[in-house]
Amino acid sequence: MDAAEKLVNGLSDEHKRWSANVKLLKQNTKSIIGDVMLASSFISYIGPFSAKFRAQINAKWVTDLTAFQIPATEGKTAMDVLTTVAKMA
Repeated sequence: MDAAEKLVNGLSDEHKRWSANVKLLKQNTKSIIGDVMLASSFISYIGPFSAKFRAQINAKWVTDLTAFQIPATEGKTAMDVLTTVAKMA
C-alpha cells in the first residue's frame, strides 16, 4: 500500500508539472513568430556590433513588433531566444 500511495502521489505531481508545461507551450506558440523574427534579425544584421548598439536596435525591433501587432514574448531579447543563461555564463 505504501508503494502504491507513493506512486499515486508521484503521478499527481507529474500531472501538475505537465499541466504547467502545456500552458507554457500554448503561450509560446502564440509568441514564437515574433521571437523568431527577433532572433533571426539579430543573427542576420547586428551580431558583429557592440553590445550598446545591439541593445538599442533590439529595443527598436521590439517596438516595431508591437506596432505591427506581431505577437512576441514580452521582455524577451534575441539572446534569450538564441541561448540559455547557463551557456552565456
